[in-house]
Amino acid sequence: TQSTWGLHHLSVQTFTSTGMQRVVLVTLLSLAAASGYDITAKLDPTAGSETVLRVHLGASDDASIQDSLAIDYVLTPKDGGSCDTLHPTKSNFVHGKIDGEVTVAINNCAKGHYDISLTLSGADKDSGVAVLTTPLLSFEIKGMVNVSPLPALVVINRKYPVSLTLAAHPAQDVVVNLDVSNADSGTTVFQKSVTFLAADKIVKPQQFDLVLPQSGSFEYKLSSPDPMYTFNVSETSALSASTTYPASTTPLSVLLANQATAVQTLSIPVASSSPLTVTLSATGLEGVQFLSDTTDDVITQLTIPAGALTASYRIRCGSAAGSVQLSFTFAGSEGAFYSLAPATISVVKRFLYKTVGAVADGTMDRVKPDSTFKAVLSLDAAESTDLTINIATSLDRAPTPAPTDYSVPSQVVIPAGKTSITFDIRIGHFLAQMKLSFTHGYAAFQVIPDAVLAIAAPYTISPSSVKHDAITAVTFSMALKPAKAPAFATMLPLDSPWPKGTGFNPTKVTFDANTGLATAQLTTAGVGVLSLQITSVSGFGQHLIAALAGDWLNFKVYTETQLIQQKSEIGAGLTTELTLDLTSPAIHSLTATFTVVGPATVDKPTVSFAAGQQKATVLISAKDQMDSFTVSVTLSGEDKDFFKDPLSVQYFIHDSAYFVSERRVIPSGGVEKVSLKLSTPASAPFDATVYLNNQAIKQLHFAKGDTAQELEVKAQSHDTLALTYNLTEPAASQYASSASPFTITVQDTASVIVEPSLSVLSSYDVKLEMSWPVSKPLSILFQLSGAAGEEAAIATTQLLPGESFKTVSLTTGGNPGPITITPILQGDEEAFYSVKSVTLDVSKPGLGGGVIAIIVVAAFIVTGTIVGVAYNLRKKRRAQQHHGNTYVALHDPIVPPAY
Repeated sequence: TQSTWGLHHLSVQTFTSTGMQRVVLVTLLSLAAASGYDITAKLDPTAGSETVLRVHLGASDDASIQDSLAIDYVLTPKDGGSCDTLHPTKSNFVHGKIDGEVTVAINNCAKGHYDISLTLSGADKDSGVAVLTTPLLSFEIKGMVNVSPLPALVVINRKYPVSLTLAAHPAQDVVVNLDVSNADSGTTVFQKSVTFLAADKIVKPQQFDLVLPQSGSFEYKLSSPDPMYTFNVSETSALSASTTYPASTTPLSVLLANQATAVQTLSIPVASSSPLTVTLSATGLEGVQFLSDTTDDVITQLTIPAGALTASYRIRCGSAAGSVQLSFTFAGSEGAFYSLAPATISVVKRFLYKTVGAVADGTMDRVKPDSTFKAVLSLDAAESTDLTINIATSLDRAPTPAPTDYSVPSQVVIPAGKTSITFDIRIGHFLAQMKLSFTHGYAAFQVIPDAVLAIAAPYTISPSSVKHDAITAVTFSMALKPAKAPAFATMLPLDSPWPKGTGFNPTKVTFDANTGLATAQLTTAGVGVLSLQITSVSGFGQHLIAALAGDWLNFKVYTETQLIQQKSEIGAGLTTELTLDLTSPAIHSLTATFTVVGPATVDKPTVSFAAGQQKATVLISAKDQMDSFTVSVTLSGEDKDFFKDPLSVQYFIHDSAYFVSERRVIPSGGVEKVSLKLSTPASAPFDATVYLNNQAIKQLHFAKGDTAQELEVKAQSHDTLALTYNLTEPAASQYASSASPFTITVQDTASVIVEPSLSVLSSYDVKLEMSWPVSKPLSILFQLSGAAGEEAAIATTQLLPGESFKTVSLTTGGNPGPITITPILQGDEEAFYSVKSVTLDVSKPGLGGGVIAIIVVAAFIVTGTIVGVAYNLRKKRRAQQHHGNTYVALHDPIVPPAY
């Protein structure tokens, strides 16, 4: 906020899609704080090379323009550059208080320095309402040098291609330097300079190879003596060089005897341009093998394809324990650039523990009190001697004094030649966590992880499924009744997030000492899995049930779906909408299958609901016969349990009248025959009035026994033709009508015309001709490729609002052969036009020429409807531009619509 008068500006750098740097001037005009105007501006990003400056004007309460005030803008190139337009050149502010916005657009500026002078005009310019103290602003447009991505890691003495191009033809020679220096000493180890010549007819890419002779840390720097050029990449960046690329493999600290590993990954930091063959070897221990990542086939080599960064494998060990050394040797045309140091890894044997019949609960096994169950210690392979394992037991979260009503053997032995030993564990009447710790004295075996048993009284909820937007009585039932352990209470907070209003009443329940039951009222909103957690336990005897804290209970909250009919009666041969409403959005995914029983069809027998989707509509079409039919829906998918299948609906088929035509898409000016058909012959004479886009166009008479009458519809310009009708009695009461109009779409065409002189180093015209003028600026880029187009210039032009064609001149390269021209449209309306490339055969001089046209489909979106125009503006029908206005000459005159 400025408290004084004055002009302030901010430079904002952006980049255009064509690579030119753009410096945008954001102007802030500060006026008198007490009674003047504050004018702020911001950049409005747009496609292509247009810059829009939006200037917002707001005033203090007592500020007002008495007569008139304006700001005049004048753009002046300082060194030969140019801009296509500066629009507007004046911003006018009329009498009264101002609160609005003006814009200034600067289009397509070439490289160079520019001044914008600002002056106040109008009757109020000297009144003190606004004062310009800085009438001259400057900005610059820099040229762009496009550099191919430079690597961050290289191998010494290896060639890395570097490519440089200019975004636009230079007015004078441009020199670009690349210097690579040691990051520590600053010594230059690589230097290259390239020059883009202004004398060249086209901008030729400059290429060279980057080669570093030594390893270490380096810094590369891009520069140009001409300060008016910048780069598409960072001008300075770090670079590392080594003798080889350091490969790596998935880190393995320990391998298990008699086991195969999960899939391992061998990685390289930089892809090779040719396949790499990696030889795998294991030494120091027998029985170690490398396997395929997908099968048990033994392999000795891996292949990393050209361009890839990884390859996968597995390792399988034999029965021996000890140390093994894994080695990886690279081969191939670029194999010398990669290396991986050998890795020494231990191979050990293992014991496995399992609680038979227990329910896994995270890192614990859940078991019941007052029970005896089996436990197993096993090996992957039998040993030649007995193995003795010691077992120590400890209790956590147990009552005081610690319970002794349990038994676990302190030692078990796996006999020689056997792979397991089974033993009993007995638990008395208490709740706690029991930890089993195992020890042994065998160096070839790894340490056995502790086993944790959660001795907890299981409890259930009823019902497990509840309806959404309802209140349900929920019962909690304890298997270990408080009659054997004192009563207790628990808090039941809900999992979040859930809709407001979801919850329990009360949030704290007490289990009955005699029944072991507790109840609460559950209010639900929304569907899905509703989880609640016991976070704390209180009351006398809480030490007995402490193991329950942290457990989760899940409810499935469901809703009842609905089928919504437009009406239950439908005319023969007509179509009606049927909507499936889930009544609550899908959570993950759901599939609805529609089944029709009777004389009707459905357009989409299967409909998928994505997460968040609640409704889907299908079209039901009745056949041409008097009858009834039913439609039912079956739901499936991940959310099936949360949505109940809806009830089926029934339809009754009545007589109907409906339109039919051979085509539903016609060209502009085209004529289509449309029939109004009856499902049954007319029982008495009647009249039908036909409407086109709500305007009456034809009256048809049906005699007794008639089944159809015909009319012609002619397309007028680009639009959608919507047909409806009204019937007189008695037909109006007898025949049902469609709920929606019968539509015919009109579609435009446009042409791209190429008139080449088909010889090398020759020029030819490319004309883009639209059958309908554009309403917003549309940039056109003509890309050339192929042998004859390698040295050809890439042309750009622009269609401004109201224009319908543009012609550019292109020049072929110096090589004969095919050349492909691809027009690329850029702008807000680019999606409305479809353009195809054209391929020409460029011959040596004197071998002739020709004319080629590409037909382009233009799809205009008007008020949500796809429409079009079908003018073929070729040859005599080409649009001609005269004095800024567009005229179209046609073979045949345009006539008013006729029917």
